[in-house]
Amino acid sequence: ENKATAHAYKVYYAVLARCGDITNKDGIHACYNKSVMCQEWLEDPKAFVKWYLEHCYEVDGEEMDVDKDLFGDGSGMYCPEFCCVLPKGLNTMLANSKKHYREGETPDNVLPLGVRYNSKTNKYYGEITFFGTESTIQLSEWDTAEEAFAEYRIMKLSDIRTMAAKYKASIPEYIYKQLLKVDVKMY
Repeated sequence: ENKATAHAYKVYYAVLARCGDITNKDGIHACYNKSVMCQEWLEDPKAFVKWYLEHCYEVDGEEMDVDKDLFGDGSGMYCPEFCCVLPKGLNTMLANSKKHYREGETPDNVLPLGVRYNSKTNKYYGEITFFGTESTIQLSEWDTAEEAFAEYRIMKLSDIRTMAAKYKASIPEYIYKQLLKVDVKMY
């Protein structure tokens, strides 16, 4: 029990670091720039530890992550209503989508999720790395970014559903059911 509690506090401080409440941001990925922790957990770390110990489970051979997005509202808030514990592989697969730009990294040049631009052919294409594979697959070229995203979305949703089936016996049912509801949005 003491070992589990000590681990839960370690997880708490890792989440807190993602939320910018620790001055040393070395090693914290930029995707956490807008992450925040709810006041309840900020004021009472024991409340987080209690929540974590109630929701934590094990999946053979995998680290477990606290996720704020699967049940979240897009606010980046770590709180009891939005958080769940996921195997690292599943959490990584859900978050594994990079923002790309048509020409230069400016807000006006942002492409839809998973879409790239080929300046040689003046076409757009999706790019995906299916979970458990090393290689990135270039999808078909399209005249518009929206068409390329539509193809990417089909592939990403397929990857998410396949992973949900793979983990079904290892994850709580409420998480499995939420995975079946996941949508992939353009931005």
